[in-house]
Amino acid sequence: MPILEAPHITVEYLLLGGNQLPSQSRIAVVDADVRRRASINFFLSDVVEHVEPCETADDLRRLRLSDLHFVFVIDSGDLIEQVSRIAMETGSFCVIGYAVDVCHERVVTAMRSGAVDYLKWPFTHDHIEKGIVGAKGYRSLLSNLHVRQAHAARRMKGLSPREVEVLQCVSEGHSSKEIARLLGVSPRTVDIHRSNMLLKLDARSTSEAIRIALESRLLSCDVTVDTCELDENMCPKVAA
Repeated sequence: MPILEAPHITVEYLLLGGNQLPSQSRIAVVDADVRRRASINFFLSDVVEHVEPCETADDLRRLRLSDLHFVFVIDSGDLIEQVSRIAMETGSFCVIGYAVDVCHERVVTAMRSGAVDYLKWPFTHDHIEKGIVGAKGYRSLLSNLHVRQAHAARRMKGLSPREVEVLQCVSEGHSSKEIARLLGVSPRTVDIHRSNMLLKLDARSTSEAIRIALESRLLSCDVTVDTCELDENMCPKVAA
């Protein structure tokens, strides 16, 4: 079995029956060891139709990443982190790490970097099927997250620079009076900006507005918990 499995991988695998391997999946292997890479490519070619061999993360970038579904990466140095970063930038593939000698600490580091599974080489067909089918479910989840991010970003584009400033201050836990003092405006002006902000975002509360901003990646995830839990009585919405 894989060294470490996330719950969603196991669930997805069970839902799909465990044996439904997507044979048309496009896979890449990133490994500087020529012999091992060739062996892995040969092994995977018996499971899927197309395997792209890569020596480095830069080699991977030269491929048509939108065509890739899964990338197997040797756990060497920060290679898994580099490839996971590419995966996050493109949203096109899932990362599966592997190693000859498995170390628990390295497994944890790889998963935190973005790998969705971690295998021990040499693989077995059962491990490959389970890893790929599980990653397929995770890839679908990532796709949904990217859709939500794009939708949130479109809504955020409707805000004025001042409304974005107010939203940033609200996310940090500041009251209208504090925001007014920080921005050099009156509290009433801040309330108007907050109302317009909710109207433009189609948000029912401040917490929902913050969630939309987080999904659009406009704000960092380090927001004040108390603010996120507020469901404030806002002043009447005023058109821009």
